[in-house]
Amino acid sequence: MTANRIKAAALSRFARYGYKGTSLADIAQDVGIKKPSIYAHFKGKEELYLICLEETLQKDLAFLHAYISQPYESCFSLLYALLKSYGERFHESAEAMFWLRSSFFPPDELRATVVAKANEYIDSMGTMLRPIFQEAKAANVLHVEAEEALDAYLCLFDGLMIELMYAGSANFKKRFQSSWKVFQRGLQG
Repeated sequence: MTANRIKAAALSRFARYGYKGTSLADIAQDVGIKKPSIYAHFKGKEELYLICLEETLQKDLAFLHAYISQPYESCFSLLYALLKSYGERFHESAEAMFWLRSSFFPPDELRATVVAKANEYIDSMGTMLRPIFQEAKAANVLHVEAEEALDAYLCLFDGLMIELMYAGSANFKKRFQSSWKVFQRGLQG
């Protein structure tokens, strides 16, 4: 379907060049159609961006749900692997790159909508991860409250994603290893 090809081309461009650096003409060229043909499927660039954003958000939440639904050795092994996987996915997936770029660098004209979606995402992430922290607390693995541990993890996640966006993979890996050690020691007491 042409609409799906348009969305795929748009997502790739938005991920690499951002909203402002992407034009409908570029998307049309990537798809092999003329720019006016895009309007048969989408009202314009803004609608196309928001559709890509929503679909990417839903796919990322599905990834997160599937990831944490797998059996895991300990809460720490799961949480560590989850952070590591986000760092890897950023370079392997245009969708992950687009979602991170959008949530941290939203286009000015769509800022309120994108920030609301990013907050919705973090809230959903917290809802999915909360039982893991609660189980760890109940098992006496955590020496802080479950909600405090969850908040600290979400903050660590945000900080590492910003590191990935600004400083690249090598710095992400270095900061991830250092901050993870401190994080885990802090939770275990």
